[in-house]
Amino acid sequence: MLSIRQMREADVATAAAIEQHEVSAWSKNLIGSELGCAQATLLVACNNSSVIGWCCARMVGEEAELLKIGVTPVWRRRSVGTALFAELLERLLTAGVELLLLEVRSRNKAALGFYSGLGFTAVGRRIRYYSHPGDDALIMKKSVQ
Repeated sequence: MLSIRQMREADVATAAAIEQHEVSAWSKNLIGSELGCAQATLLVACNNSSVIGWCCARMVGEEAELLKIGVTPVWRRRSVGTALFAELLERLLTAGVELLLLEVRSRNKAALGFYSGLGFTAVGRRIRYYSHPGDDALIMKKSVQ
């Protein structure tokens, strides 16, 4: 059964393991440092007691930035990311956030389709923003209502 909850320190290693499947993987230290950030919201998706996905956003006033959504490969395309995003959106709305931004690799067609399906629209581009491999970042936004 899928459930979404606040990330705990004990979840950091599992989130970092999920990240190892990503091109721009976050380290265990980076994920752990976000837990200590007052402006950050970190959530995990669990199947029974196993963490199968996670997300992170930072809020500053009426704006927030979605920094990461990651789902373990075997659970992708099974609405885990959508469930994480729905819970995150609810929390951002409750906190008074009005605008949500993100950056995504311009060649990441799966992520672009996912974010477009959630109602994000491209509003800008950062040329050669990513390395290993090199890519532009698309800046996307969504109203939080």
